[in-house]
Parts: sequence; structure tokens; C-alpha cells
Amino acid sequence: MEELVEAMMRKDAAAVASFLAEGVVLRSPISRRIVFRGRDQIRELFEVVYDLLDTAHVDAIVGEGDTRVLLLRASVGRLLIDEAMALRLDDRGRVTEMKLYVRAMPQLVTFAAILGPPLAARRSRARAIALKALFAPLALFVNAGEPLGVRLSGAGEPVDPRT
Repeated sequence: MEELVEAMMRKDAAAVASFLAEGVVLRSPISRRIVFRGRDQIRELFEVVYDLLDTAHVDAIVGEGDTRVLLLRASVGRLLIDEAMALRLDDRGRVTEMKLYVRAMPQLVTFAAILGPPLAARRSRARAIALKALFAPLALFVNAGEPLGVRLSGAGEPVDPRT
């Protein structure tokens, strides 16, 4: 597990792929309508993600047996991302399944708006433009509306989102 985490921190998609089982599946935090299957699809995804990330850090690794959860922090420009990555391992310690979870909603939507276009651009410029047109307004709306939503709820205690 340490070598996999080191490859992730180096942002080395090829090295990360070498720790994946042949039939590995990655379940997206953005949509339940997409799954990445096999080393090649996951390596391509990580190549795009790693090109975007400025920083990445694993805060903790928890679990035992065939299950591990990585708690991560990352940044893309001023966007701070908290992520949990649930991993299933085979008897050789290779990853067979990855489930990603990103909090909070504005970070997830903004990351989708940042990630989607370059991922789509690998297929066509038109797809990238369409995806940007779809997600950019949504990210803007969610980010603009979140502070008002927090105030309107009157629940909890407002905090600085950078903490």
C-alpha cells in the first residue's frame, strides 16, 4: 500500500496503474452513470487528474484485510478538495475496485467542471466545449449559492471553507 500511495503522491499514473488488478473498476464520485474499467481507462483518468492537481496529500490510511480507505487532500488552484478513496484488494494486494468520494458539493461540482473538458478533449474538441458549457454554469451557480444557502438554513455554525 505504501508504494501505491507514493506513486499517487508523485502523480505517476503509469505507476499507479501497475498496482491495479486486471479487471479493476473505478466508480466516479461525479456520476453513477460512468465507471472506468481496466488499467488503461483508469490510467488515462489519472493522467488528466494529475495534470490538474497542484498538490495532493494522504492524511490517513485505514482498514484491514481486503479493504482500505485513503483520506486525501488536494488542490487545483484555489480549489481545495477533500476525498476518500475506498479500495478493495485481491489476495496479491492489487486494487480490484476504487470508489471515490469528494466533499463538499461545491468542490465536487467545481472539480467536475475542471476535469470534464480535458478528459473529453482526448476524444474531441467539440465534446470538451459541450462539457464545459454544461458544467461551468452549474459550478458557478453552486459556488455562488452555497454561502446564501448556509445562511438561510440557520443550522450549525458557519466556518471558513478553507479550513
